[in-house]
Amino acid sequence: MESSQDIKKIKIRKVAPEEKLPFTEHLEELRWRLIIIIATIAVWFGICYTYSEDIMRFVQKPLNQKLIFISPTEAFFVNLKIAFFVAIFLSLPVIIYQFWAFVAPGLLEKEKKYTLPFIISATVCFIIGSAFSYFIVLPVGTKFLLSFAGSELKPMISVNNYISFVGRFMIGSGVIFEFPRKGDMPYLEYLSFPQSLHLLIYLPCLSWLFLCWFFMR
Repeated sequence: MESSQDIKKIKIRKVAPEEKLPFTEHLEELRWRLIIIIATIAVWFGICYTYSEDIMRFVQKPLNQKLIFISPTEAFFVNLKIAFFVAIFLSLPVIIYQFWAFVAPGLLEKEKKYTLPFIISATVCFIIGSAFSYFIVLPVGTKFLLSFAGSELKPMISVNNYISFVGRFMIGSGVIFEFPRKGDMPYLEYLSFPQSLHLLIYLPCLSWLFLCWFFMR
């Protein structure tokens, strides 16, 4: 068992800009930030699983038809998939903050003051992108795609395929809305970020995209 002194040592601490830490200390900090992210997702997962049927009805609205499942375990795993997807979506502010806090010690003081605006704007942009795909693109897109069935084909869409389709669609739209517009470039240049650090701004979104793609295949 770890003593209280050992526990205090492994807590995440603030790093001064002039302070240099060994590589192992950075790995330790990253490990605990990932633990915080996983714990947040796990809590939301448990909450979302209890409402998975309600979420399913909400996600099914753009299709406007009944879904089927073609294996005994499909309905069960789809409920898990829905809960996982929504849990990550709700955990997005924590995910963005933890990644930002990990790279923040390498930023200047004038850059650190944009932490809260960055977290809020990144979360809002992702929500807007996902909402745009759900309320506007998905209803029109699914109607257009199903129109190719003609009179000879009857669409029988499995719930697993549909949830994967909707999830990738909404995630992709959310990530696209995260990328800076032309008007945002002066903002990034004012922060004096090196070009390589610009990519770190989108690390949480890209990591989130990969995780959802992996679990929603």
